[in-house]
Order: sequence, then C-alpha cells, then structure tokens
Amino acid sequence: MVDSEQERTEGLRLARIAARLDREDSVEFLGAGFAMVIFGEVLDGDAFLDQSLKVNPNLAGAWHISGMTKACIGTPGLAVEHAEHAMRLSPHDPQYFVMLSSAALGHYHLENYEKALALAEAALRDRPNFLLAACVFAASAGKLDINLKIETAIIRLIDTEPGMRVSNVGKWLAFLQPEDAKRWSDGLRAAGLPN
Repeated sequence: MVDSEQERTEGLRLARIAARLDREDSVEFLGAGFAMVIFGEVLDGDAFLDQSLKVNPNLAGAWHISGMTKACIGTPGLAVEHAEHAMRLSPHDPQYFVMLSSAALGHYHLENYEKALALAEAALRDRPNFLLAACVFAASAGKLDINLKIETAIIRLIDTEPGMRVSNVGKWLAFLQPEDAKRWSDGLRAAGLPN
C-alpha cells in the first residue's frame, strides 16, 4: 500500500504536469485544479480553476468545483455565485448534486444555515452518501439546533464515513481562513460528531 503522503506528492506532480500540457485545454486545467484542491494545495488549485474558466467560461464542472474551492479559500459569496452559475449552465448535469453541495457550503460559510441545510438535503436526495453534502447537512443542522435533523445527519454522516471525526475533518476539506475552519468544526461538533 502506498502511503498517503506519497500519493499526495505524486498527485500534485501529475496535476502540475497536466496543467502544462495544453494551455488552451479547459478540461486539463479543471482536472489539475481539482486534484490540487483535493491534495490540499487550495490556492494553486483555485488558480488552475480560474484558468479553466478563462479558457472556457461555459464549463459547468469548472464552475461548481470553483464554487467549492472559493468556499475553502474564504470567499463564500463567490462560492455561491459559481455554484449557481454551474446549475444554470447545466441543470440536468449528472453532477448536479455536487453543484448543490458547493452552493450549500458557500451558504454555510455565509451563515445562511437554513439555505445551506435545504441545499445539502436536496443533494442528499440525489446522492445519499455524498460526504460533502452529508457534512454541510450535519453542520447546518447543528448550527440551527434542529434535533430531528441532527439525529438524521449524524447517522448519515457516520454511515457515509465511519472514521469521520471533528479532529480529522480538515484532512479532506481544508479551509484557509481560521474562522471558517472553526465555524465548520463548531457546526459538526454541535451536530454530535465525535471529536
């Protein structure tokens, strides 16, 4: 088994190579940007996603991944705008649940918890085990202190990712602004996610 640091290093190396292959290929920039974000290089990933959108402003996938990324870097208003733009561009997209989840994440960090909860719930109707939607649903329910929703959210979250804890949630979704990371952890903790 390859250790996660080795995988991360190799993934980042390949993402950088992909971004240099064809400076006019929006899909390559999208893939490279998404990989960079997943492997924790959020600012570099954001730059690649911006380049993808510059090359092809009609690429819905780049818009919704950019939305999630904007939430991670601390610009949740842009996160919502980008995710909503993706939904308008491709309303029947098979990744629509990711678009909803990206918009939900942006609304969560704008402290629009009701809207975040509703969008995450809609995403979960389409994809019941999607981790991002399950986390936004749980954190929003925790912030709103809605007991029935909290119970449902934590059961769904633990079923989706049994090893999920407040202490390790930042390993798969990194927020660059300390107040965003705290808001995220506080919501998940309020929902009952173990430390």
